[in-house]
Amino acid sequence: MEDFNLINRPFAVMADERNSVVKLGPTFKELLPKFLAYIEFDLKLAKRTAGKYEESLVWAQRHLAGVNGPAELCRDDIISLKRKIQERGAGASRTNSIIFALRKFLDFCNKVEKITTLDLSEVKPIKIPQRDVIIIPDDEIEQLMGSININTRIGMRMRALMEFLLGTGLRIFEALSLDRDEIDWNKQECLVIGKGNKQRKIYISDRAKKWVEAYLKTRKDDCTALFITFDKKPVRLKQFDLSKLFRRYVAKSGIRTHVTPHVFRHTAASIMLRNGCDIRYIQEILGHADIKTTVKYYIRVDEAAVKAAHRQFLKF
Repeated sequence: MEDFNLINRPFAVMADERNSVVKLGPTFKELLPKFLAYIEFDLKLAKRTAGKYEESLVWAQRHLAGVNGPAELCRDDIISLKRKIQERGAGASRTNSIIFALRKFLDFCNKVEKITTLDLSEVKPIKIPQRDVIIIPDDEIEQLMGSININTRIGMRMRALMEFLLGTGLRIFEALSLDRDEIDWNKQECLVIGKGNKQRKIYISDRAKKWVEAYLKTRKDDCTALFITFDKKPVRLKQFDLSKLFRRYVAKSGIRTHVTPHVFRHTAASIMLRNGCDIRYIQEILGHADIKTTVKYYIRVDEAAVKAAHRQFLKF
């Protein structure tokens, strides 16, 4: 067992020896600001993405007991980190977001800072079973929308936001990032900055336009953001402001589907696919860099359509 540990620990630094040896190279705390500057200014990643990396790495550093810097990491530390994340009740996606951030950080240490670290092949994400894509049935869409009291400011805003998500296929952070003057209501389109800091054009359905315009007519403020809080001084609505509100409105509606903001995106894609939209157009509308992502999530959603196609075309 002793020889095994020596092989798998860079520079043969044992876990119980860390407190008695000289630190091997820069620490996590010293390298983190450099890494964040690198991914923002060299890799041109969005500030939102950089913020996620920072939060994940701070969490990882806090729970890598006794590890001062990246040169000290070993495979056992990675296994221990995964265990601690899951013991805290985090799911597989949260675990992997931390592991992916750590991989990116170690890659930076190797290539940019020239620090010898654990081989990246040892920093493996955990396997996540592919889940079925959740979509809202047509009748439940109307049931949910119809249950919202649009005579209140919050109710009108929620109806407009839900309709906007469904009528554009946007991610929630993309929708909340928009300003009022960025939308061309005549053409029913605008530009949005999506994942990877990539800009794309998005289009707004007639129904979504109607509800967002009705919501905007109720506003008397001068805040530039499209969706705002109703504080004394309104500011841009944030994602964390919405979690409880979504649960409350869904519960009130009595629908059975588990609805989150992202489920509207899945539903929009499913509706387009069901209505005969080319998968390549769906890829463009959703902003997927790789069409494999679009196919993976949506091509298998409408089983009824697949069965109908089988009956229609498999004839001999």
